[in-house]
Amino acid sequence: MWTSAKGLLSRWKPLANMLAEVVFEAPAMEGQSKGSVLQWRVKRRADDGQLLISLKVLADYGTGSDGRFRNYIDFKPGQVKQVSDGLALCVAECERLKRASIRPTYDLAVDGDPHETD
Repeated sequence: MWTSAKGLLSRWKPLANMLAEVVFEAPAMEGQSKGSVLQWRVKRRADDGQLLISLKVLADYGTGSDGRFRNYIDFKPGQVKQVSDGLALCVAECERLKRASIRPTYDLAVDGDPHETD
C-alpha cells in the first residue's frame, strides 16, 4: 500500500510537497490585518527525503483583477528584517539536517577492514 502511495507522490510533485513533514518552523510574523501571518518552514518529502523551504502565508488581502488571484501580506519596514531572519534560520536548519544525514566514511586500513581507521 505505502509503495503505491509513494509512487503516486513521486509522479505528482505538488502533492508530495504539500504532504511533506514539517521539521522546523521559524517564528511566525503577523501582517497588518488580524489573522494574517507569514512563516518560513523546513519540510522533508516522504517519497525521496528531499528538504524544502516553504512559506506559509495567510494574506492581508487578495486581488485578481487580471484574472489571476494573488495574495499579499504587508509589513512595516522594521519587520522586513524579521522576514529575512526567518529565511536565514530555515537555510541554516536545512544545512544542519543535510550534515546530520551524511554517514561517516571509513578509510580503508592496510588489511582492507573498513571498520579500522588510522
